Amino acid sequence: MRYHHRKQVPPRRFYVPRDFINGKWIGRPSVWYGIARRLAYSERITQKDPYLRLHFAHAGRNGDPWGGMSLEVNGETYHFGAGMHRYPHCITKDRDVTEEGLNMLATGMPGYLTVEWIDWRWVQIECDVTPLFQPEDIKKIHVLYQKMAQHPELVPPYQSPTWAKRFGKHILLPDGRNCTTIHMKNMEPYLGCTVQEHSPLLAMNTLQQHLAARGYTRLATSGDNAVSHLLCLPEEQLWGRVLAYDDRVDWNLVAKGEQPLPSGMQLKDLR
Repeated sequence: MRYHHRKQVPPRRFYVPRDFINGKWIGRPSVWYGIARRLAYSERITQKDPYLRLHFAHAGRNGDPWGGMSLEVNGETYHFGAGMHRYPHCITKDRDVTEEGLNMLATGMPGYLTVEWIDWRWVQIECDVTPLFQPEDIKKIHVLYQKMAQHPELVPPYQSPTWAKRFGKHILLPDGRNCTTIHMKNMEPYLGCTVQEHSPLLAMNTLQQHLAARGYTRLATSGDNAVSHLLCLPEEQLWGRVLAYDDRVDWNLVAKGEQPLPSGMQLKDLR
């Protein structure tokens, strides 16, 4: 994979203060930036070289101050979480988690692996960590996630450190983890170091320090440079370009990953 000088770094669009639980986030997710990211993903998955990258998404969703980390490996995406949709009695009509549900998150519950679905409207940061691994190691990580997807019994328990602390659950499950630590643990044998963070942003910061140590601080793929240019545009300008391409598409469902991109659409169509 070829890397070039990084031209732009898109800003974060929304966040929740760390000490702000069950509150409102600042800013909002974006259909139009989500479309740009999904286009970049659709072009990225056509490459033949093994690659590995992480997504920071869902920051502030339903009052969660940490957000979530997803892993993308060789064109497939994986997100480890609690799978609260399996417990509809723990979700209110406003899509908030009940006290019972929060206590389950704090105590620990069966983990859930979401495969091949990302709501791109919520993705704020993408971190290409391919240079930290050998190609054969990326393939091994990919096989590990494929096995977990095929055998749900291999998915470890989930426990939220944030809610465990709030509910006074001081001893976390020894074999359980949250969305960030499961990915870090799975990469650890091939990474050559331990990343002991349960926050997606802090874990990404650590990995970016390792990238910097190898000379990749100001480098990016041509695809990342192309999408970064669009992500730095004012939202209204990008909105206009997407609608100019086709104003009959339900772009919200496309950005959510629930409908396919229009056939033949590429990043260059929005430049």
